[in-house]
Amino acid sequence: MNKQDLIDAVAAQTGSSKAADADTLDALIGAITAGFCRSKPICYGGRSRDERCKE
Repeated sequence: MNKQDLIDAVAAQTGSSKAADADTLDALIGAITAGFCRSKPICYGGRSRDERCKE
């Protein structure tokens, strides 16, 4: 799945515009990238890759 496929899938499920979903995806990827650059654990669902996440 490439970025456009992901945008299409999100737009189909949410009914929102592809442009809005592309902006949201870009913001999400930017936030995750910034977290990795600061060497902070990225938490999703209460767990991180190294299980240190308590957030």
